[in-house]
Amino acid sequence: MTEDISSCASLGIPTYLHRNSREPDQNFDNKNERLFRRIEDPDHINNGNIRPAALTTRNQSVNREKHSRNPTDVLYNINSKQHFNKHGICSFSVADVEDICISHPDLDIVYTLGLEHDPEECMYPHTIIEVLTTNPPPKRIAPTVKTKLKADLARKAHLDKDVDKETKL
Repeated sequence: MTEDISSCASLGIPTYLHRNSREPDQNFDNKNERLFRRIEDPDHINNGNIRPAALTTRNQSVNREKHSRNPTDVLYNINSKQHFNKHGICSFSVADVEDICISHPDLDIVYTLGLEHDPEECMYPHTIIEVLTTNPPPKRIAPTVKTKLKADLARKAHLDKDVDKETKL
């Protein structure tokens, strides 16, 4: 896998965020490590609290604190020079994510959340929060389970930066 460093630099992304041939780091032993997520819609924040609508149950993208220098690193756009400076940022810890456990209302299935460090060429900290199950899941996650997963994670989220406040990168 070859990285075009000049491409990442031309997007204005600092070198420390480039993958630079580094392998994924699946060590999430530091349960206090923060995970940062962009929030675009100001309606997803209510009095400093994150609404569940700001989150997703399908491959939720976050940046790891361990491989970042600042929460605002999540605001860099790896596809354009138009970065996400006006977006908000929320965070939660590795423990917050791994502690979530929801039972399906009708089936013998337990849903949890897991983490996979999934580096992008211009964003090494990129990580995915994925939904895991104890048994083969149905084709779709039940809407009540999705709602509960997002609500539980939203309750644990911390607002690091509100939407529309300029942050100089």
